Amino acid sequence: MTIRKWAVVVDSDVAGTITIDDENTMQTAQRFIAAYDSNPIIVPISGDQPVQHGWSWDGENFNPPVG
Repeated sequence: MTIRKWAVVVDSDVAGTITIDDENTMQTAQRFIAAYDSNPIIVPISGDQPVQHGWSWDGENFNPPVG
């Protein structure tokens, strides 16, 4: 078991940490590991926004996949 850990940094201050077991084979866990390793942008969304995996962010709006 390998535990992966990331620091959540806001304005150079650590706001918290995130940990995920690297052996977790669920697609969601593996997507988060890849995302956290890629310097992500975290955008707050309301509970009624239907944003899902595969959507895109243009800097202002979320857009569903085309096609």
